[in-house]
Amino acid sequence: MAESYERNNYQPDARCQALYETTQQFLDRIPMEPETLPRYLQMQGRFPQLSVNNAILMAVQYPTATRYRTLADWQTDGVTVQSGQQPISILIPDGTYKRVNGSTTTKFAVQQVYDITQTDAVSKPEQADLRQTLHAMLMRPVCPVEVIQRSGGAVFVPDGPKVQIGRGMSMEAAIATLSLALAHGELSKFQRDYVPTEPLHALYARSVSYGFCAHYGIQPENYSFQDVGMILRGCNNRELKKHLETIRTGLGTLLDRTEKARIDLIARTSRQEQEAR
Repeated sequence: MAESYERNNYQPDARCQALYETTQQFLDRIPMEPETLPRYLQMQGRFPQLSVNNAILMAVQYPTATRYRTLADWQTDGVTVQSGQQPISILIPDGTYKRVNGSTTTKFAVQQVYDITQTDAVSKPEQADLRQTLHAMLMRPVCPVEVIQRSGGAVFVPDGPKVQIGRGMSMEAAIATLSLALAHGELSKFQRDYVPTEPLHALYARSVSYGFCAHYGIQPENYSFQDVGMILRGCNNRELKKHLETIRTGLGTLLDRTEKARIDLIARTSRQEQEAR
């Protein structure tokens, strides 16, 4: 990444450069260390608004982060950052610069933030209403969902497309398996020649589902990433970053669809309760 800046006569400051190098080192490890990708997915799932680079930086510096703000933002709310706490450094847009080919692109600056656990504020973990989440997933899915008379599991059927889901699962298991099937549906919308059984595409969907579950505090069972090295072998960092961008996009669309449905569900339930009074 540093080389591209140098070719374009722009050199980020030393702090930015160090953060860029951290992201590159993390990308280097993805094909070699199976636990690296889930670390990224946990953070991207918790904070879907973060860029890929910032999700990596958060995962490296403060993997247990649940709610972060700048020092000024905490202080505005009367919250004090505990003495001795090290800030988490991320990157934010800071103007533009012109490439040698004449095009304009974004340059970045370092922003320091602190997690709520680094402050004197009381950290109250938010517990997702899993029944509500499952209902929301079924309200506005990317493709029709058919409940069938068999036990457990959900599958994406490309011919349609549609999703079929069985019965008799725990709430956590139902959300995990349904999110995996819906992830295939979301990804097939913007990935050309998408084939759910193709190893890279299957990895995309599994990653989207894993991040989705992380967002709602679910630890899915039987999610293995031991095949990452085989699937991503030979990829350079630019290609690895592109794969993470694809996962982030699929995760974002699935979460956005679910959250919009959940908000509608809450509003509808509230209206029904008011009418019943």
